[in-house]
Amino acid sequence: MTAMSKGANAPVPTADLRAEISWATGAGVPDVDVSALLVDGSGKVRSDADFVFYNQPVHASGAVRHEGKRAAGPTATDTVRVVLGAVEPGVDRIVVGASADGGTFGQVPGLALRVLDAGGATELLRFDIDSARTETAFVFGEFYRRGADWKFRAVGQGYASGLAGLATDYGIAIDADPAAPVAAPAPAPAATPMRPQPAQSVPPAGFGPPPVSAPPAAAPAAAGPPVYTPAPTADPGYGAPGTAPAAPAIFGGGGHVQPGLAGLPPIEPAPPAPAVFGAGGQQAPLPGQGYPQAGYPQQGYGEQGYGPQAGYGYAPGAAPAAPAAPPAGAPAVFGGAPVQPGYGPADPGPGPQGQPPPPSWPSAPTRIDLPAPAPASAPGSVSLKKQQLFSMEKDLADRGDRALLDLTKKAGVSLEKRGLGEHTARVALCLDISGSMHGLYRSGKVQALVERVLALGLRFDDNGEVDVFLFGNQGHVAGSVGARSYAGWVGQLLRQYPLEGGTDYAGAMRLIREQYFGHSGPRNAPVQDRQPVYVMFVTDGHTTSEQLTRAQVAASSYEPIFWQFMGIGRSSRSVDAPQQSAPPSPPQGGGRGLFGGLSRALAGGWGDGTFRFLEELDDLPGRYVDNADFFAVQDPQNVSDEQLFELMMNEYPSWLQQARSRGLLPPA
Repeated sequence: MTAMSKGANAPVPTADLRAEISWATGAGVPDVDVSALLVDGSGKVRSDADFVFYNQPVHASGAVRHEGKRAAGPTATDTVRVVLGAVEPGVDRIVVGASADGGTFGQVPGLALRVLDAGGATELLRFDIDSARTETAFVFGEFYRRGADWKFRAVGQGYASGLAGLATDYGIAIDADPAAPVAAPAPAPAATPMRPQPAQSVPPAGFGPPPVSAPPAAAPAAAGPPVYTPAPTADPGYGAPGTAPAAPAIFGGGGHVQPGLAGLPPIEPAPPAPAVFGAGGQQAPLPGQGYPQAGYPQQGYGEQGYGPQAGYGYAPGAAPAAPAAPPAGAPAVFGGAPVQPGYGPADPGPGPQGQPPPPSWPSAPTRIDLPAPAPASAPGSVSLKKQQLFSMEKDLADRGDRALLDLTKKAGVSLEKRGLGEHTARVALCLDISGSMHGLYRSGKVQALVERVLALGLRFDDNGEVDVFLFGNQGHVAGSVGARSYAGWVGQLLRQYPLEGGTDYAGAMRLIREQYFGHSGPRNAPVQDRQPVYVMFVTDGHTTSEQLTRAQVAASSYEPIFWQFMGIGRSSRSVDAPQQSAPPSPPQGGGRGLFGGLSRALAGGWGDGTFRFLEELDDLPGRYVDNADFFAVQDPQNVSDEQLFELMMNEYPSWLQQARSRGLLPPA
C-alpha cells in the first residue's frame, strides 16, 4: 500500500479497480455521495452521460460504475468501480468527487480515499483528507492517462460553492432553480438525503430545491429531483487541461531504443495529453521517422485553492464578467475590431489553393438544472485555473522555495500583460546536448535556463511539469522536470545522456510531434486539439538535418504547436550582442591551413549571424500558420528574467490568434 499526499501521483495497473471513499459516521455527520466525471483533453465532460452517480450508476461504455454505499460498524463507504481497459479513447481522465449532504466536509471525520483491486481485498493507494473545512463538494483524486498506461493523482480540491461549483468547472452548465408554485411561506426543512427513482437521470443529493410539478392548490409543493436539460445553443466551455503524455527515450533513424531515465533520481512526471490525435488516417512518414511511444511516470499536483495575491491580476473573490451579447446583425468581433465572418485580425485569410478550410467545433456544453452557483464574492467561486495557480504558489511558499516562486511571479507578470494569466498549454523544453554545449552545462547556465523555463511551465501547464527532449547525434525523450525535481536536475541528466557529436534538430522534432499528436510525417490538413503545445528549443549551433527540419516545421504548422527557437552564441542578432560598426578582424596568427581558415570563418560569422538557419525557419514560407519565432543571446545570464520571459512571449500570443482562427484550437 502506498500512502499519498496531496498532489502526489502513482502508477496503477490498467485493470479493474475500485475508488472507495470512507468516513466515520455519527450524530450530525453529513452524508457523502460519491460521483465520477469522465473528461476529455479539455478537462470537460463531453455530455451529461459522462456524469456517473447513484441515480445514473453506469456509464454507457461500462468503464465506470457507481457501486453504492456500505456500512461496517462506525465506518461508511461509497465506491466507484473503474475498468481502465474499457475507457473510451476520447476520455483522458476520470475524476472522483463527492458532495456532502447536510453539512460540510469539515464535519466529516476519518475522510479517506482508497484505490483497491477488483476484489476489494488489496489496498493499492491511500489518500487521507484532513484539509477539508467549509467545502460541500470535493475532488478527491483522478485516474489519468500517461501514454499507454494509467496513473492516479491525489487532488484534494474542495468547493465551498458545492457540487454546482464543481460541476461548472468540469463543463456542466448550471441553471438556476425553476420557480416554485406560490404557497404560504414556511420555514425551509432541514436537508435530508433523498434517492430519486432510478429510471431518471438526476444529479446527487445536496443540489438544493429540485424542480416540481404543479400540485393541488391546497397541498404543499412536492419536491422532485433536478432534471438534466440540454442547451444546444450555449457556447462551449474550454478549461483545465489535459496535458502531454511522456514517451520512452527513442532515438533517431536507426531505431535504437534507450531505457530512459530509470537510473536517475525521480524526475517528476507529467499528466495526460488528449487521447485523440490527428485528423484522418495514417499519413506517409518522412524518411527515418515514426517512433513507438509509451508512458513515463510523472509527478504532478492539483491542490486546493490558495488565496489570491496582489499584483498578479488575481483579485480576491473576483470572477470574470459575462460578455455582453452583440446586437442582432452586428459583425463578428475579434479583439474589439469588427471583422468579416471567419477571419480574425491575425488570420492570414484563405490558405494557398487546395488547402482545407478550418475545422468546425462543437457549440454546446452539457446542461443540468441545478441551483445557481455561489455569487462571485463567495469562497470557491474563482476559476479552476486560478485555484491551480494559487495552489502552485502556496506549495512553493510552504516548501520555502522562494527562488522558484519569484520566477513564477515574474513569468506571471509577462503573461498578464498579454492576457494569458489563465492560459493553459502543454510545455516542452528541447535541449542541445552536442559537445559544443559543454561549457554552458558545466557553468550552470543550462540549469539556470531550465529553471526559468520551468517557471513558465508551472503557470501554463496544469500538471506542474515540463516535458524534456534532447538532440545530439539523434533525438531523445528525457522524461520531465518539475517543481520537486529541478534541483541538480541537469547533472543527473548528463549522467544518463552524455554530450554527443551531432546536432539533429529534426530527430527531436519528430519525437515531440509523436508524443503530442501521435504522428511525425507530412500533413496537409489541420489537426484540432483543445490545448496548444509550447516548445522552447535551445541550441548553440547549426543543425546537421536542414531539409528534414524544414519539413518538420512546415508539417507541424497544421498542428497546434509553437516552436520558440533560442540560439546561444555569437551572433549579430543576439539581444545582448556588443554594438559594432564593422565585423571584427580575423585573429592574427594561425592564418594558414585548415585551422586558420576555420578561425576566419568563425570570426566572419559574428557580423553575419551564426544562426542563419534558425532565422530562415522563423520566416519559412508555405506554412499553414506562422508557428515559429527566434531570438538569440550571447550568454543567457546577460538577460534578466523579465527580459527572457518577454522574449519567450514575443510571437506566441499572435500565433494563438492564428491557431484559433484557422481551426487548430477552439475559440477563446
